Amino acid sequence: MMQNKIFYFFKRIKEMYFNKEKIIIVCASDENYIIPLTTMLKSLEQNTTQKKIIVYILENNINPESKKNILNSLNLKKMDLFFINVDTVLVKNLKISGHVSVVAYYRLLIPNLLPRNIKKVIYLDSDLIINTDINKLWNVPLKNKYLLAVQEQGKDLKYVSSKYGLLNYKELNLNANDKYFNSGVLVINLKKWREENIGSEVIKYIQENERYIRWWDQDGLNAVLANKWGELDFRWNLLMQALDNLSWKDTPVKSKEEYNALINHPFIIHFNTHAKPWYIDCNHIYKGLFFKYLDMTEWKDWRPEININKQKYLIH
Repeated sequence: MMQNKIFYFFKRIKEMYFNKEKIIIVCASDENYIIPLTTMLKSLEQNTTQKKIIVYILENNINPESKKNILNSLNLKKMDLFFINVDTVLVKNLKISGHVSVVAYYRLLIPNLLPRNIKKVIYLDSDLIINTDINKLWNVPLKNKYLLAVQEQGKDLKYVSSKYGLLNYKELNLNANDKYFNSGVLVINLKKWREENIGSEVIKYIQENERYIRWWDQDGLNAVLANKWGELDFRWNLLMQALDNLSWKDTPVKSKEEYNALINHPFIIHFNTHAKPWYIDCNHIYKGLFFKYLDMTEWKDWRPEININKQKYLIH
């Protein structure tokens, strides 16, 4: 009897420790973004040393066949997947324009959609390729920040005062040199978000400042969390703007060596703007890496058609 109790005690300790070490990933998609989403998840799976990753997919009406293909594409011994159907009424009145749908706002609902015992998550856009062990990102200290992110890398969107920064940064009493971050890769402090209703605050800001909004949820997050976020190594989110700059001096990196490390050894590649591998005319330098992981999924050998509708696969 005593041996059984001892065995059970150590089994529980092991389970508690194991659960504590699990990495929690959140992403969002609709039916139009299934192929990029699955490819991103495959690259995540292939580049992790973690025994188990838990992935929550925030979605609205992804069809059963697509969900089956996602599951069949991944090693479920390494990854637990949960689909959470989001009630779009929660974000239906927020500004959308051009290629952006309400899916862009789902990340603001994460604190209310996930179990309350989850205190931290990594949010990943679907148009990414993971190029290193995500465990390294999970282990970056959050400290007392609301989130960790990467500063935008184009000369016109480095600061809140940049040409394409926050139009109303002066009215918000922000300093011109306050940095502006990209929302495609985030480490979110759910504990602090819940305590201060950050998601609701961002939604309220977007509703009340619609005339100033250009980059959707990203503008709202930068306005509400100005100076409250922590900076990640630029390599955690290589943006197309960094590749488009004429000189490394146009980027916010501090040296040519740091710029070369960002370009040549990125931890995460973000196919933001129109430079997406699923467009026939894409010439992104990491286009081949996307198809490498795509060909490990149920969509093996899929390639874009000449007449592909660009509006179908576009996210900021």
